[in-house]
Amino acid sequence: MRLFISAVVAAVLLVGPVSVAQADVLIAGSHSQEALDDIKDKVEATGLIVGNVETHDLSTSLPSLSDLQDYEAVLVYTNTSLSDPVEMGDVLADYVDSGGRVVVAPGANHDGQFGLQGRFLTEDYAPLGFGPTTSSPLTLGTITVEGHPLLHGVSSFDGGSFNIHIDAPVTSGARLVAEWSNGTPLIAEHAIGEGRVVSLNFFPVSDDESSGMWDPNTDGGVILANALNFGSSPLLVTHGGSSSSFVEGLLGAIWATEEVSQAIDTFNANADTPALSFLQQFEAVLVYDDHPFDDATAMGDTFADFVDAGGRVVIASGITSDFHGISLDGRWEAEGYAPLSTGTHLDTSATLGTVQIPTHPLMENVNTFDGGDAPRGDSALAPGSTLVASWSTGEPLVAYHSVSDNLVVALNFYPVPNPPSTVSWDVNTDGGFMLANALQFEAPRLRLERPTGNVIPHESQDDIGSVAQSSQSLSYTIVNEGTATLELNAGTPVDVSAQNNCTVDIAVAPSLSIDSGTSTTFELEVTPSGEGAFSATVTIASDDPAAPAFEFIIAGAADADSTDSSDGGGCSTGDDMHTVGWLLMVLLALTGLTLLRRNV
Repeated sequence: MRLFISAVVAAVLLVGPVSVAQADVLIAGSHSQEALDDIKDKVEATGLIVGNVETHDLSTSLPSLSDLQDYEAVLVYTNTSLSDPVEMGDVLADYVDSGGRVVVAPGANHDGQFGLQGRFLTEDYAPLGFGPTTSSPLTLGTITVEGHPLLHGVSSFDGGSFNIHIDAPVTSGARLVAEWSNGTPLIAEHAIGEGRVVSLNFFPVSDDESSGMWDPNTDGGVILANALNFGSSPLLVTHGGSSSSFVEGLLGAIWATEEVSQAIDTFNANADTPALSFLQQFEAVLVYDDHPFDDATAMGDTFADFVDAGGRVVIASGITSDFHGISLDGRWEAEGYAPLSTGTHLDTSATLGTVQIPTHPLMENVNTFDGGDAPRGDSALAPGSTLVASWSTGEPLVAYHSVSDNLVVALNFYPVPNPPSTVSWDVNTDGGFMLANALQFEAPRLRLERPTGNVIPHESQDDIGSVAQSSQSLSYTIVNEGTATLELNAGTPVDVSAQNNCTVDIAVAPSLSIDSGTSTTFELEVTPSGEGAFSATVTIASDDPAAPAFEFIIAGAADADSTDSSDGGGCSTGDDMHTVGWLLMVLLALTGLTLLRRNV
């Protein structure tokens, strides 16, 4: 087997590095262990890898599909020819088909003896095609997708004086992310079924190990780590037939915030309806329509099923307005999954108005928003929903609620920015942050019940009715119906104030940490101080962004003649004790007179 680098004078190859993953990742190359370790060290040094970074020498053995499935992502490159390039190509294609992520770099995409073959080659799994190698000193050139996660944290990249790369075009349907300084493709990506493939057009070993390769003082390690991480927990934008320029403009606005590191795929629901199994690949789905859906009823049923199964949905204009007379129908509409009703279509100019909850995660980094003349709905807030922000014209702008313990967010604006749309929100304002925040929104939400199943809303009253002038034990349940752990204030999770004609003690405190979909209980002992009405204010402090100080009032009335201190829990006034004392004195006097008369 010839060495790839030594053959570079005649034909040069380039390979792509590894990086950030949510679990273990693999660096697989037909190269020395020292070279593999160099890539591993550069990736680990970024701090972007959560799991383990492991290596595999392809010149010794080829991994099986089951071997690869132990990893979230695999970087593949070659410096020598493989023992069976067809088998390796088929295994990698099967791995991608099963949902795996592959980063391919030179050597592996050489169109000669060093390259992969099999289905990975013949079915165009790589975003950059296979081609001959070349070598020339190049640096990072034009970034074709600003803010793309593959370039997060990348400020400079020098490929080195020798800089092995492949002379090949971008595959049809793939997204070019960045070019070399001479215009040659440098980074590209695309989705293949449930999997993801990234092409990095540089040899992944650095100048520290192989002279003339990429400069370790630039951000090659970050590029490698980003590539290995890209595609984990992907997001989806589902639309009703937007043009490709509109879709790319929307994705660019989200990625430009650098708040979203995941891949974002797209689905045209004007032509077909996504299956539930397809949606379940994604952590969250943004859905809007600018043309009617293929089947609005099937869409509504599927998205309701997705939420029920644990998915998160963000709806935008077209769903929040009757722009086309067709929105999400079926169970979505019939069973109230949306935080906002579908309102009359409006297309007059408006900007960000009142922010009802300024510290809410959905409004993080949102300072200005010019909606232009983009479509929105004259929508109403649905029961149980939380309004976060309004338009300057008064209509709801951002709202959310919980359905089946999962979140649905409504953004009442057309999500495509201007440009490319000429009548939409200004891309120089903060609509991208609203979209990014909504797609990543995970928050706890506190629901209070007494008894179980009977909801006590925030800023309401729990009327316990007419009771005896004795201690009353009240048990409350805190349910976390949000998507993140609910944390109660460690110092004072439950506070009682404004006690009127009663005392209230915390008999049993709640747990401080409540996982999504679970609950905890606490008990209060309420003791009326005397006859008549009594009340007290109870505050639960937590990190629920909608109600960080959840407040309700306990109210009731104590019976006039029901004082009972036999259980040790009643309260008696000073006047009551004075009366009892006089009665005892009269009784003793009468007893004394009776005994005196008998003796006489």
